[in-house]
Amino acid sequence: MVGPYAEVGLRPDSHWQIPEPELTVILDPAGHCFGFTAGNDMSCRDIEGENPLYLPQAKIYHHSAAVGPSIALAGTLDPSELDITLHIRRGDQPVFSGSINTRLMRRSLDDLVRYLCRVWPLSGWTALMTGTAVVPPADFTLRAGDVIDIGITGIGHLVTVARLIGPEWADLPQFT
Repeated sequence: MVGPYAEVGLRPDSHWQIPEPELTVILDPAGHCFGFTAGNDMSCRDIEGENPLYLPQAKIYHHSAAVGPSIALAGTLDPSELDITLHIRRGDQPVFSGSINTRLMRRSLDDLVRYLCRVWPLSGWTALMTGTAVVPPADFTLRAGDVIDIGITGIGHLVTVARLIGPEWADLPQFT
């Protein structure tokens, strides 16, 4: 996971990759809502579509998520009335724009948090991404250098840049 103005990863073995803008709930260790931020839950749609068992591979890889730029504390905004926008630029050209309001979410935040806490032991602080309905069309895929701008009312803009993952990117520890 990375923060604002960082690079998000593009897998070299995927040909259909998109950002997913999401309201992200920050939970304290007891599972109570501390606040909200913007999230980008990157997806490799082609890997995800090959087999439902591949979902972890399609979602969890180097720099596959981003959060930020700030945390709006619980009680300072109404999470059921937030506008979420997604703008993608390639060079100087906009290539995708979309928006939605959180009032259209199918499940309540309380239901999502309750379900997570039921099946997942929380340790430390947890960022729960709530899902999205703002996704580029099926003929769109991110390219290296694309600028992804996710805006949420009262939180700000999470801006990241897509980068192809390569062996030179991460200094991974060697196991012996």
